[in-house]
Amino acid sequence: MSKFWQVHWVTRRHAAEVSDHPVLKEWADLDVREGAARIDPGDVFFTDPNHQVDPRLTLYTTRSAFAHLARETRRNYSGDCCLFFNFLWQRDKNWSDAEAEDLLDFEEWRRWSPRNPRRISGSKWDRELSALARLYKWATAKRYVAANPVVMREVLGRHGEMVSVPAQRAKDARSSNVKWLTPRAYRLWRDVGLRGYTADGRRDPSFRGRNDDRNAAYSDLLFSSGMRLSEGGSLLTFEVPALEESMKRFFDGRLAKAATKSRRERTFYVAVEDLRSVAAYERTTRRAVIRRAQARGVYEAMDDIWVLEKRSGRQRSILHFWDENGQSVQRPLSSLDVEDRQRLFVEGDGGLEPLWLWLSQDGRPFQPHSWEAVYRAASERCRKVLEGKVAQPPYFTPPYGQAFLRFEDAGRADARAGQAVRSHSGGAAGLPPALWGCLADGQGPPRSRERGDHPQDLPRSRLGPADPVSAAGRGRPGHQRTVGPDREDVGARPGQRGIGMSTRGRHAALPGDGGHRRRQPLEPGELLVWHVAEDGASKASYDFGQLAVGPRLQRELAEAFSVQCGPTGTWKTLPSSHASWMIFLYFCRFLAAQEHVPQSLGELAPDMWAAWRLSRTPNSTGSRQVARSPGC
Repeated sequence: MSKFWQVHWVTRRHAAEVSDHPVLKEWADLDVREGAARIDPGDVFFTDPNHQVDPRLTLYTTRSAFAHLARETRRNYSGDCCLFFNFLWQRDKNWSDAEAEDLLDFEEWRRWSPRNPRRISGSKWDRELSALARLYKWATAKRYVAANPVVMREVLGRHGEMVSVPAQRAKDARSSNVKWLTPRAYRLWRDVGLRGYTADGRRDPSFRGRNDDRNAAYSDLLFSSGMRLSEGGSLLTFEVPALEESMKRFFDGRLAKAATKSRRERTFYVAVEDLRSVAAYERTTRRAVIRRAQARGVYEAMDDIWVLEKRSGRQRSILHFWDENGQSVQRPLSSLDVEDRQRLFVEGDGGLEPLWLWLSQDGRPFQPHSWEAVYRAASERCRKVLEGKVAQPPYFTPPYGQAFLRFEDAGRADARAGQAVRSHSGGAAGLPPALWGCLADGQGPPRSRERGDHPQDLPRSRLGPADPVSAAGRGRPGHQRTVGPDREDVGARPGQRGIGMSTRGRHAALPGDGGHRRRQPLEPGELLVWHVAEDGASKASYDFGQLAVGPRLQRELAEAFSVQCGPTGTWKTLPSSHASWMIFLYFCRFLAAQEHVPQSLGELAPDMWAAWRLSRTPNSTGSRQVARSPGC
């Protein structure tokens, strides 16, 4: 038996009989069953550690708003839910048995527990919380759970309306963390990380990577255009701007709306030297990979491909192709999502060829999410090779390819080269007005247009490389061809059907067989209240046994105090709880001096509180301090 919940993706390959085993024969009509249940390729489903499929979760992933999310969002959310399911399983609970206490313990483990070697940031926690809030809101409406474990609270929205948000949202989450990377630093990262050079520009003989030109061309394309990882990773060959004999320094192309996160078409711009890198990859490595795959019959064995016949329309955006059933189909390019694009082939001189631009070693489409591993490996290699040789080894991910800095550096470089940057009508700071068109074209979802802090939505300048001196030798230190890190996709690929299993939800550290429970602010039978600040690093304890009142009132005050110190309380920092503790301490001393000492909260009269406040001087723990203390 497996120890973990697992996430699976339904792929396109038809189920095949592999033996005469009676159990397998019972599943010979799997395609028919999936069709009857309306389970389609690209859908997600979960299996528990006993390899059982919960139909309620399948209903959620296939017949709720979850099914209409972007593929990458569904991939992230399903992994986040799977991790929480595993956390619950260690407590002998199913996902539908979750309680608010379980989620509080889960947050404490993920964010603050010193026993967890992989603690996460507030932003990551907010994403996981969003995934769980979506699931349990749906499950509560369907009455699959007794109560929603995600506690909600009302806040004032941006337009003045009241909206419900999870009460456990992180207060330290950053909506953006933009980091600037100069073109020179990027080239160092690319040459060392992807192409396997040393810090002094020499080839590293110990480097054993593959697909150096593919990885470098892809990275240059994203750095130049500002495309997202999935957008650049799902390009078709004819979507790459064609090189022309002209003096243009930048060429423009169009991204189809179904392949973008914002679900709208937009223009992207690519520098001519980066287009040359892509063209060189197509002529060499990509062509060799296709020939090897054709010789092995890889493409002929695929039974669900679409063979392109022609393109029509004013912009040649209407595709005419033969589908897997031999029927002639006509569809606009803008309607093809990432999965559909992987099925497109064309009949070449040597047989079928994929139109997907980036290919893996076996000739199949390289999955967009697999680029994450390539970038992580490159950044890790830079850290090891450049540590102690540069002040800070560069770290680069596609969303952090920077636009504004390149605009500025390009203008400075042109000025150094004696090229006057003309100020056109409507321009600012000596930059042409086409710049603002670039920025408008690169805008992504509405949130990015409001904030303007998403560098992945901003294309690179039309002005050219920032360092003309080194541009001639761009990407060729020592003029030696090397190889870069690569990680082929290990999940399901186009042309396959069945199960593509994801390891998301299992990579994060789990507490172990004993599980994990956070320290309660007030343990049963005790009078010691613990307050852990929101950062998880600062702690304080308050002993209510020191209060000069009876044991019953001590206990009741401790219980009220512990609520404010808990995750749903208003005291997020230690100064807040300490100020309130001092008020409790002085107020109880005042009560002990009275003729009739209250023994419970029910015996406290408002005039006692008012009399104590009047007895305090303004510069002591009195009326001013009480007014400033939150939660009192």
